Amino acid sequence: MLLDSLKIDITEMIDLAQRIENYDATLAASQTLGKQIEPADAAHVERRHRGERLAELRVKWGV
Repeated sequence: MLLDSLKIDITEMIDLAQRIENYDATLAASQTLGKQIEPADAAHVERRHRGERLAELRVKWGV
């Protein structure tokens, strides 16, 4: 049971980290190129929620 829960959470952590990285890298690249992207407010909220969830999972598993 514990390993099943860990596997699910690790999969979620990897997905969250990839999505956060893609979002942040896209914004950084657009600024570097001088063609700044202005994400919708919903995108900012979603990014914040992903970061919070990733932090929760890290605390839960001590990583």
